[in-house]
Amino acid sequence: MLGTPHKHNAQYYLIGKVLGANVDKFNREFGMQTVTRGGFRYSFNTFKNEDLREIQLSLIEGELLQAAGRARVIREEAEVAIYSNLPLRMTDRFEPAIQRDFQASSKAAEK
Repeated sequence: MLGTPHKHNAQYYLIGKVLGANVDKFNREFGMQTVTRGGFRYSFNTFKNEDLREIQLSLIEGELLQAAGRARVIREEAEVAIYSNLPLRMTDRFEPAIQRDFQASSKAAEK
């Protein structure tokens, strides 16, 4: 799987409004934030408003988990690679892109 399935921000606002979150026009700042969630600490392009952030991250996480589950790894011998900037707890290996790219360039330099 390649990418992170973001939805339009208006969807997050509407869901937040229905759930009673404060989503007025002064509380919608969006940008790169440091997020601590699920045992990970990472940078993610998300809302400063914690309610909107949780809505966004929960929806994205659900989409990624559903897509990974389509491989039927319980019934079939399969491996799923997820290339996303949202870390998931469903893996036995997590390699940040910078680390993976550094290792690949180091191996190439050795040859």
